[in-house]
Amino acid sequence: MSRFRDLIGESYKVVRGYIPRDEVDKFASKFIKDCEDGMIEESPSPIVNKCKDKGHSPHTLTTLIRNTDKVSEIFGVQVYPTYTIDRLYVNGSTLETHLDKRVSSQIGCTVNYYSDAPWALTVENINGEVVEINLEPGDALFYDGLNTKHGRLGAYTGKHY
Repeated sequence: MSRFRDLIGESYKVVRGYIPRDEVDKFASKFIKDCEDGMIEESPSPIVNKCKDKGHSPHTLTTLIRNTDKVSEIFGVQVYPTYTIDRLYVNGSTLETHLDKRVSSQIGCTVNYYSDAPWALTVENINGEVVEINLEPGDALFYDGLNTKHGRLGAYTGKHY
């Protein structure tokens, strides 16, 4: 069993309303504009297709640091921020099922900042069953990314996610 699973007894945890809606709306509109204006480059990651991303942006670093105590409370242990990446998926984007790299983090987290169409995340539960999770803007999915396969179902059908 992993440290994550020891802490919560499962391979994932959904937290609805993790980031306030006004904050996600403000960040999403700026990030989408930056992507459309060519300020954010296509992702070099081999697990994504048709996606722009940027690591360690000031906004997500600030959000990560500001919410460290909240995450520590959720898991009942002190956690430390390590890594952030912002991604903009567009129509036709894909995200393969994968495990996170050992250099990233013990607790993975995906936050939906914006979506104009549903696009389920998949994560294996502790029984090895694939669970589909849809997040609304502001919701977060915490998961044991080092030991739990996770990804997205099919290609995105909306304009932005």
